[in-house]
Order: sequence, then structure tokens, then C-alpha cells
Amino acid sequence: MKKSFNKKISVCLSSDDNYALWMGCSIYSILKNTELNDTLNFYILEDGISPAHKKDLESLVKNTVHKIHFISVPFEKLPALQINHAHLSRAAFARLLMGSLLPQEVEKVIYLDCDVMLCTSLSSLYEVDLEEHVLGG
Repeated sequence: MKKSFNKKISVCLSSDDNYALWMGCSIYSILKNTELNDTLNFYILEDGISPAHKKDLESLVKNTVHKIHFISVPFEKLPALQINHAHLSRAAFARLLMGSLLPQEVEKVIYLDCDVMLCTSLSSLYEVDLEEHVLGG
């Protein structure tokens, strides 16, 4: 696998206001383990994250080359959505709309649950060639 430098890595997470702070911990761990020449674009599929929590999240990338983009999820596109589990919020299902919500210029994205902690860079994962496959896991 040929390693490239100055990669622009797109990362997608999904959260409501209840998990916004945990998502901040995830973003922090990603940033702390990012290779120096890589640029991260975080796409946050959000379901009612408060302005205060958005400001907290944005402060993580302040004065860096990295960016956070908030995307409000139009849940009306999932009319049959019924949540029967107390531990699952609507935001957990937002990933189902990821393909239609992300900007067209995003050709490849790493989706992470909002409560993961990274101990290494996402760079090598981003380098994986999915060949003709749409998803990798």
C-alpha cells in the first residue's frame, strides 16, 4: 500500500445533544492521533445538538486546519423509523442517510460511532483500497 501525504480525511459521526460531549471526546482522540500533514473534515450528522455544545465541539478544531461541519438530519426521509430500544436514539439511525447528506465532493468517508476512542491515526484505515465495494467494515 503506497502511503500518501497531506491527505484530506473525511470522518462522519452522528449524535444528538445527549451524546455531544462523548462525541467531543472521540473527536479529541482522533485529533490527538492525527498525522501532522493530514487534514480532517468532520461531518456531524446531528439531531438537535445545542448551540453551546456545537461551540464546544468547534473549539476542538479552532486554530487548526481541521474543520467541523454540522448537518441536520431530515428524519422525515425515514418515515417508518420506529425506535423500540431505550439505548438507541434517532441519531443512531442517521448513518442510513449518510450517502445523501454528505457533500458530493466527499468521495470516501470513515464513519465512527460517537463514543469511540482512537489510539492511532486514521490514516492507514483511510488508505485501504475498497476496490469496487461501497462499504468496508
